[in-house]
Amino acid sequence: MAVSSTVGSAAMHRDLVRYVEAHDIRPVIDRRFGFLDAPAAYKAQGAGRLFGKIVIEFD
Repeated sequence: MAVSSTVGSAAMHRDLVRYVEAHDIRPVIDRRFGFLDAPAAYKAQGAGRLFGKIVIEFD
């Protein structure tokens, strides 16, 4: 059995993308990690003391 959720139509998604682009909305980034430091990134995520996103960069 497949389980999924619907959060809006394709038109709603396009409207959201236009709004984000028009207002230059950017995510808050807490920390960046290199790919080889991915285990530390997952540990930081699990620690729960974040304010923003964790980014794993692929160089």
